[in-house]
Amino acid sequence: MKENKKNEILCIDSDYDEETKYSKDIRNQYLYKILEEKEFILNKIDSSNLNDTEKIRNRQISYITGSGHGNESNFFIQKDKTILSTDKNLIDIKDKVIHLFACLTAINLGENLVKNGAKAFIGYSREIPVVGEEAGTPIFCDYQIDIALSEGKNVEQAYQTAYDTFTQHIKIHKDKKNMSFAAALTRLRNNLCSPVTNPKYGDKNARIG
Repeated sequence: MKENKKNEILCIDSDYDEETKYSKDIRNQYLYKILEEKEFILNKIDSSNLNDTEKIRNRQISYITGSGHGNESNFFIQKDKTILSTDKNLIDIKDKVIHLFACLTAINLGENLVKNGAKAFIGYSREIPVVGEEAGTPIFCDYQIDIALSEGKNVEQAYQTAYDTFTQHIKIHKDKKNMSFAAALTRLRNNLCSPVTNPKYGDKNARIG
């Protein structure tokens, strides 16, 4: 009888400061519960167990979702430690869809990951506002990508799901006359990068699993 292998996801959550801890807590409380209910196996990496990357090198992981600080060329797991970089990756990226909720990583890192074997990249080309009373809103809008992919949608459909969710929340805040936050969400939505916005980010038809 053929073995029925469950899909595995690598979940990277930097948690070395207030902003990253907040994002990790939200993702743990909501996103990861949803993924576990769908019977995905979650391999979690954070600032405290970075060495566990060795344990997941040979696992059947098709998707990487990450949250933390970033810049044009790096995604950080600790303050001065990168886990994904244009120089060196500490994890296997070949044939994987990669989604990062991290500032600026779409500028250089995303394209580099695809050139080095990733199927597709989804991420941001500007800074992400995760502060103030509405800090959870961009996190919620963003993790619709993870949920959509877990439901069998392709990268293009997942991108559109997040885009539409951002748009809904932009309208909510405009209706509340919270114009500055609506503008911040609009900028973030418009700088969400994927193969839909530019083919350098890989295959828009890619799926996980």
